[in-house]
Amino acid sequence: HLKRNENVKFFVRFFPTKHASDTRHLIVDQDQKTLYARAIQDVERPTPKWTYWQFNTDGVLRDLSQEMVFNSTVNIDLECLLKGVDFVVIGFGEPGTGKTYTLSGLNKTHEERGIIPRAIEEIFLLKQWRADFNIKIGITYVEFTENKCFNLLGPKLEVISLDRIKPIVVDQMSDALDLLFRGEPRRKFECKDSNCGSSVYTIHVECVSTNQEDENILFSKIHFVDTAGMETIWKPKKSEKCSISSNLHKFSVDCTSRWAYYLAKSIEKPSKNKKYPAVYGTSMLIKYLNRSFTHGIVMLLGFIKPKGDELRLTLSTLRFGCKVARLHCGLLETHKRPSSSRVTAKLKDEIDGLRAQIETSKLMRLGEYNHWNVCQGEAQHIERLIKSYLRTSFSDRVTETCLLSTARPSLLLEEIKRQYQEESFFITSNFPLKMSGQSAIPSIGETPVEATSRIRKVASKSRKRQSVGTLNDGASGGLDDDTKSIGMKSTKSAASKRRVRPVKEKANLAPENR
Repeated sequence: HLKRNENVKFFVRFFPTKHASDTRHLIVDQDQKTLYARAIQDVERPTPKWTYWQFNTDGVLRDLSQEMVFNSTVNIDLECLLKGVDFVVIGFGEPGTGKTYTLSGLNKTHEERGIIPRAIEEIFLLKQWRADFNIKIGITYVEFTENKCFNLLGPKLEVISLDRIKPIVVDQMSDALDLLFRGEPRRKFECKDSNCGSSVYTIHVECVSTNQEDENILFSKIHFVDTAGMETIWKPKKSEKCSISSNLHKFSVDCTSRWAYYLAKSIEKPSKNKKYPAVYGTSMLIKYLNRSFTHGIVMLLGFIKPKGDELRLTLSTLRFGCKVARLHCGLLETHKRPSSSRVTAKLKDEIDGLRAQIETSKLMRLGEYNHWNVCQGEAQHIERLIKSYLRTSFSDRVTETCLLSTARPSLLLEEIKRQYQEESFFITSNFPLKMSGQSAIPSIGETPVEATSRIRKVASKSRKRQSVGTLNDGASGGLDDDTKSIGMKSTKSAASKRRVRPVKEKANLAPENR
């Protein structure tokens, strides 16, 4: 047996019956997933042997409310719409088994509303809760009868081409429900409980992330396909046109599943192969669903009756659902496209950056790149780093790698040149005479910082000698003048000379200490 594809699920819902004898033809296992249907040949035998066919499903929905059916099927995978993945829900089975009641349920109470109204509520709740997305919702509602497409939401009920079908944007949940109520009565009915065509109610979802770095827009669709009841030639209940139309829809779904299986198993990948089966050109329903059916999440809802006289149609429905679930092997596709506004803004920023680089390179070539091309804080930071690099010892200063990472090499070189010029101007302006005896050129093995420090020490000693000599001359001259003018005694003058003599000795010793 082929393994079931994880992207395709098959559920079966029982039509309620009051006769307990009908349940012997269909037996549900304890796991509520395995179903045993009695063979037709065994029913026709005089002495039955109770032979059953086994069908494996994803769940048997028996005696469940509408809310439980929705939570067990569609509600599980509904968030895939926010990831850009399409979702297709197909309800099929014989006429009068509750397909329209399960999908829409518009003619019942609010508690018995079907899958489509509940899905609309959940999608609008996702729009309200997911603050990380800006979600837009659109609605389309069409019907396929006699292989023709009718727009149920148009001003007139007329045949329309598929490329002219545009979604109607809705902002509130009530608007989406109004469109569902508007299109439902316009469907073509064969009788009270039997549809002649297959309707498709589609919810279009477009998600834009609030994160400005995400340039893509995710868009997805969820199709709710309510197929017309399928009949056999033994018990026709509808007209010939409606019967042929409904059975052709079943045949087209079967052929598309087979095509997807063999294409996935072939050497060519489905995404690279441009060939399509003939059913794409003959079935308007499959052409409308397009890659949503072959490369999206598919949920099959089979509706059966446990009656003995309906056993042939029941077996046909079960075989069809299991076969499509086994053969459907299309890979999931994420639908996204780039946002034009965000791509334009990003390209504009890149262009501005390139223009700034071009202007910078022009200024550098012309030699006009100065400190005013950077902000004040950045210039001060570069100045501090270069001072630390030039005036700090080798073990404590910043590394060349750290220095080069702060600015361009040309700017660093300009700043180093400026600081050297300031240092040279300071030395030559303050000590013009002392520069002749001491060379400002670093000796072998001496760094520029050490040479500058040596020159500053020599200049400091020179200033001390000048101040001491000035003090000696002023003190001696002042005492002689005072002695002559006031007429002080020689003892006082001698004492003054004794007080001045140690200063002279200190001044005379200064060259030796040097």
